[in-house]
Amino acid sequence: MHVQTGSGGRKGALAGLLVRDLAFRQLGNGREVVLGCGSLDHTRGRMGRDTYVFEDAASAVLLLRGGGWYRDGAYERRLAPGDLFLRLPGREHRTTPDADGQWVEFFLHLPRRAWEAAVEAGLTHGVGLVWHPGLHDDLLLRLADLRERMRDQTTWSTCSIIGTMVGLLAELRGRHDAADGASADPLARAELLLRAQLDQVLPVGAVATRVGLPWETFRKRFRARTGQSPAQYRQQARMQHAATLLANHDLGVAEIAALVGYADGFAFSKAYRRWSGAPPSAGRQPRPGAA
Repeated sequence: MHVQTGSGGRKGALAGLLVRDLAFRQLGNGREVVLGCGSLDHTRGRMGRDTYVFEDAASAVLLLRGGGWYRDGAYERRLAPGDLFLRLPGREHRTTPDADGQWVEFFLHLPRRAWEAAVEAGLTHGVGLVWHPGLHDDLLLRLADLRERMRDQTTWSTCSIIGTMVGLLAELRGRHDAADGASADPLARAELLLRAQLDQVLPVGAVATRVGLPWETFRKRFRARTGQSPAQYRQQARMQHAATLLANHDLGVAEIAALVGYADGFAFSKAYRRWSGAPPSAGRQPRPGAA
């Protein structure tokens, strides 16, 4: 699982998604198919069923908390936080949460035609019914943002919402592919480890151990691959992520500092200025209507 809930900013992002909260739109063709997303606590007392089949829609479901099983005919997979499973049009499947009542999921539900267009474009090519994209702080923020966009019909059209959902699905598939490919390449896996859990202390020597390489071999091969030491690479990832958060989210400097592993906004601002040559405020994108 890629999300730790120790920092205030990241804890808030995950906590907001762990609360049952749904958003839907009715499509304008008069049919029952809806567009939706949101968080569900999938327990027997709240959901009322374990078996699903959608005729005119599809869903992708990301498990945020808890565990259980996904079954589609003879196909059976154990699920953990950070796993994603597909509810395909016209196919019956069963999800069985563990008895501890911890299961919380975030779903993306879209019309069958939109799903099939994404499939034609290669979304599911060469991959099974269960993906392993992990949980990442930036992804959690984007899921929460999608839910709010779903509610704001004045600003966000239904067409733009569908495009955003398909884009998120493509990113989830890409994260699955990156994690799957990295398992066979220790240096690729090291890059993923160094770019994950950016709010946590991660000794670079521990990364060498986790990918199965002696430290000196790892250090030399990593620099030859990336042009940077492992420590420089991680610092670059932290600052790049901070720049993305500054440009795309209304988070305070202290919140962003926590999300990229700094104890306070002052230390983060100093490091950001050293990296970019400008203060964090320079990375803010102007908001619509701002003076």
